[in-house]
Amino acid sequence: MSRARPHYFPDDTPEPVAQPYSAIDELLQLVSAWLKVAGGCFFATAVLAYFFPSVFTLFR
Repeated sequence: MSRARPHYFPDDTPEPVAQPYSAIDELLQLVSAWLKVAGGCFFATAVLAYFFPSVFTLFR
């Protein structure tokens, strides 16, 4: 019995198709873009907190 096609699989079952590397590359680009957005938001919050700390105490 082969690991690729166990005995209980019908003969017309297609072989699994691997994702192309471009799909992984797109995922990494998406993750990179979200990390850049998060970094920009963190930087903007840090600058705002440094120069205008009273903004963060408005809702107390």
